[in-house]
Amino acid sequence: MARWSNDLIRSTKHRVVEPPSPKNESGKSEGYPPRYSVAYFCNPNYEAWIEALPGTWEDIEGGKKYDGINSRDYLFSRLSATYIS
Repeated sequence: MARWSNDLIRSTKHRVVEPPSPKNESGKSEGYPPRYSVAYFCNPNYEAWIEALPGTWEDIEGGKKYDGINSRDYLFSRLSATYIS
């Protein structure tokens, strides 16, 4: 979304934090049952062209922050940056 919106829409910080444990009547911590977290990722069609949408960059000094790229190349570049050292 950041590339399509020229950074007007940015991702939030991703984290899972256990809330404070509730206390029972005697002030003892009761704890929580196990928590599970599931990541969900989606990507556009591999041949989709990703570039800043009209209305997100025309009035900004410097114009588009990112060059256009197809979805496959973008995904491979992100995975390479993350997993290949």
